[in-house]
Amino acid sequence: MATPKKGYGRYRSWSPVRDEESTTNTNLIEASTSDPQVVKKKPCITFTPFFLLILVISVMFLLGVLLGYYVRESQIYDNESILNDYNKCLVSNKNTDEKEKLESIHEDVMYFLTGDRISKFVKDFGTTDPQDGSVLEKKLETTVLKEFEKYHLDNIKIDKHKISVTYPHSTKPNTLQIYQNNQRYKKFTLKNSPVGREDNTVGDAKFPYVAFTHSGKAKGKLVFGQFGRISDFLLLQHQVELNNTILLLQIGQISIRQKIITAVEYGVKGILLYWDKDSKDSTATESSVIPFTSAGPYTEGEKLPSIPVQTISTDQADWLFNNNIVCSNLWQRKTSLNCPTSDNTVELSTFNIKKNKDITNIIATINGEKEQDRYVVVGAPRSAFPTDGNDVISNTAFIVQLARSLTRVQQLQNWKPRRSIKIVSWGGAEFSNTGLDSYVQTQKEILKRRAIAYLDINQLVLGDESIMATLSPAYQTLLSIVTTKVPDPKYPEATIHDKLMATVGDLTIGQKVPFINYNKVPIDNIFLHQLGVPSVHLQYVGQNQTYVPLSTMVTEEKQHHYKYHAAVGRVMVLVLLRLVDEELIPYSIEDYCHDLHVNLWTASEQLADCSRNKIDLSDAISTVDDVLETSKTLEKYIQTYLTVDNVYSIRSINDIKMLLDKFFLYTSNGTTSNILYPFDSNGVISHIDELCQIGKTTKDWTQSKIYQKQLENSLNGIYYSLRSSG
Repeated sequence: MATPKKGYGRYRSWSPVRDEESTTNTNLIEASTSDPQVVKKKPCITFTPFFLLILVISVMFLLGVLLGYYVRESQIYDNESILNDYNKCLVSNKNTDEKEKLESIHEDVMYFLTGDRISKFVKDFGTTDPQDGSVLEKKLETTVLKEFEKYHLDNIKIDKHKISVTYPHSTKPNTLQIYQNNQRYKKFTLKNSPVGREDNTVGDAKFPYVAFTHSGKAKGKLVFGQFGRISDFLLLQHQVELNNTILLLQIGQISIRQKIITAVEYGVKGILLYWDKDSKDSTATESSVIPFTSAGPYTEGEKLPSIPVQTISTDQADWLFNNNIVCSNLWQRKTSLNCPTSDNTVELSTFNIKKNKDITNIIATINGEKEQDRYVVVGAPRSAFPTDGNDVISNTAFIVQLARSLTRVQQLQNWKPRRSIKIVSWGGAEFSNTGLDSYVQTQKEILKRRAIAYLDINQLVLGDESIMATLSPAYQTLLSIVTTKVPDPKYPEATIHDKLMATVGDLTIGQKVPFINYNKVPIDNIFLHQLGVPSVHLQYVGQNQTYVPLSTMVTEEKQHHYKYHAAVGRVMVLVLLRLVDEELIPYSIEDYCHDLHVNLWTASEQLADCSRNKIDLSDAISTVDDVLETSKTLEKYIQTYLTVDNVYSIRSINDIKMLLDKFFLYTSNGTTSNILYPFDSNGVISHIDELCQIGKTTKDWTQSKIYQKQLENSLNGIYYSLRSSG
C-alpha cells in the first residue's frame, strides 16, 4: 500500500506543521484505505463548543440590548439638551435683538430732542418766568395743550383745582419801620427796583411778599431765631421772652409754613424772612433783591397764619445786624443773647389781599403696552415768582419736545413703551407747588400703587461744567449707564460720563456718577415725602457744583443753541425710557443699602456723641446689613426669574422696589414726610442735628428714641418684604 504514502507525501510541502496531530491524521488515512471496517466515525462538532457558542451569542445579544438602550436614552437626553440649548439660544438671541432694538429706539427719542427746538420755543416766548394767571402763562397753557393734542397722545386731561391764596396790595407795598425810643428813624418800603414790570409776565403779585399770609401789623423787639426749628425755639426761650416779639429767620432747613406754625405756638407776633448770603439754596441772584416766597399750601379747613410775615433782602438783614437792631448772638449757641441796650423796636405792616383762583395742570398720558397700570411721571412748572429763577420757558419747551419725540418714534418704529408715561405741566408752582400738591392729594392712593418715579424738570441749567444729580442712591447705577450714551456738550467726542470721571480723576469703566441725596424741604419734593416715590432731578452746574446766575446762563445758552439744556434733557430722556422699558425696574436695592449704611453710621456717631452715648442707631445699622445680605440673595433669584421669563415673580420684585421708600413715611401733626430726608449741606440727615439740639437743650432724649424706633421699624419692614419675595 505504498501508493497512498507517496500520494500523501506530495501534499505535505504546503503545510509546515510536523507534529503528533499530523502523524495521527496520516495513520487514519492509511487505516481508512486499508480497512474500512476498523475506522470509527467522529462527529463534526461536540456539545461543549456548541453550548459555549450559544452562551457567547446570548451574552453579546444582551450587551447589545443594553448598549442600544443606553445609546437610545443618551440620544433622547442629548436631543432634549440640544433642544433646550437651542431654545435658550433663541431666547438669548431674541432678548439681545430686543435689547438692541430698544437701545436704537431710545437713541432715536434722545436725538429727536435738540437744543435748536428748545431755542426756537424760548425765542417765541422769551426768557422771563411768567406768574400764574399772567398773559404769558395763559399763552403757555394754551400752547402746551395744543401741542399735546397735535401729537395725538393717548389721553390728555385738564386738571383744575380751586385754591384760596393771598396777594400783595396792587399799589401799597408792605413796610418795615425801625424805632428808637419810640421815635421812627428808618423805614423800608419793601419793593424791588424796578417795581413789577407792566408786561405779559406779571400776574397779581407786583411786590415781594409771602403767599398764604394775612395782612396785619406787629410791633416789638426783633429777635434772631436762626431757621425757626423747634430746637431753635427751645434754645431761645431760655434766653429771651418770645411773647410779643418779631423774629428774624433764615429761609431754609424746614418749610416756611412750619416756621410760622411753631412761631405762633411760642407767642411770636410777626416774622421777617431772608436768605443768608452763604446759603447754597438761595434763589436770590443779588443780595439787594427781596425774594417772593410762599407759606402754603393749606388744606381745606385750615386757617391761614394770623401773624404778618414778610421777606427782606440779604442787604437789609445785614443792616439790621450791623446797626444793633437785632437781639442776637449770631447763633453761636451762647448762654445769653447779645441784645441792644437802647429801646429799639421794629414795626411790620403787611397789606395782603385774599383771593380765590383756579390752578390748571395739563396731564398727557402715553399708555404702556404691557404694564399700563405702572407709570413714570415727568413734570415741569409753568409759572414762577420773579425772584425764583426757575427757567420756566425752557422747562416747558423740554416737556413739549419730549412729547413730540416719543410720539414721532412711536410712528416711525411702531414702538410703545412697556409702562405708561405721564407728562405734566404744573400750574401754581410759585404757591408752594399748589398744582402738583393738589393733584397728589386727589390721586394719592393710586399714585402710591402705580407711580414708579418722578422726573423733576426744573432749573435744568445753572452752569456749564458738569451734571449734578439729586436722586435716590438706588438710581446711581442707572445714571452712570445712561451718561455713557450722551455726548458732552463741550467736548462732543467724549460722553458726559467721560467728563464726569475726568472731573473726579478716575476713568475706570463702570465708575458711578457722583450724586447728592435729597436736600429740599418736603414741599419741594412732594412725590418723595407724601407718596414715598423717588424723584430724579438733574442740572448742569458750574465748577465745584456751584450755581451760575440764571441770567448769565440764558445769555450763554442763546449763543450755543441751548446745548446744555439738550444734554441734560437727553440724560433725563434715557433715564425715563429705561424706567419704563426694562422688564425689571433699574432700581438697585444693593446701592440703596450701601448708601443707607454709610449715612446711618455717620448719624449714629453724631447722635451718640451729642447724647454722650445714651442713644445711637446701632440696631438700625445691623438691620441694614441684614437687608443688604438678603438683597444679594434675592439677586440670584432675580436672574433666574429673568432667564425663565417668570413674569409674575418679576412683577413681585418690582412691587418690592416700589415699596422701599414708602417704609420711611411717617405722619406727624397731619403732615406726612420721609424721615430719612432732607440732608443738610454737610451730607448729614437733618433730623439728627435737630434731635441732638432738642436733647441737649431739654435733657430729654424721648424724641431721639422715637426716631430710633421709627428707623428700626422701617428697616424691619424692608427686611421681611425682601425675605418674603425670595
